[in-house]
Amino acid sequence: MIGIAGCGSTRRSVLRGVSLPFVFGREGIERGCRAGPHPDGKHLLISYGVGDGEAWLATVDADDVRQVLEDAEHLSWGKGCEALAALNEAL
Repeated sequence: MIGIAGCGSTRRSVLRGVSLPFVFGREGIERGCRAGPHPDGKHLLISYGVGDGEAWLATVDADDVRQVLEDAEHLSWGKGCEALAALNEAL
């Protein structure tokens, strides 16, 4: 799953959105590391790892990401509210 969190020294990190499971390149162990804005303002750069020995960088359309994210406080698929509250408290 992908999580979008607030950041910065004065803001508490809060999970804001999640997606259904997905893969960047192929089935197997992939770990998303960081996401940030692309210089063009229309894409995101996402670093991720594959297995134990590969590092990759993906460029994805920011609008595509927004379309697959669900508001973490109002998930339409499954019960996540109790787990979300506990996760946000831990952050």
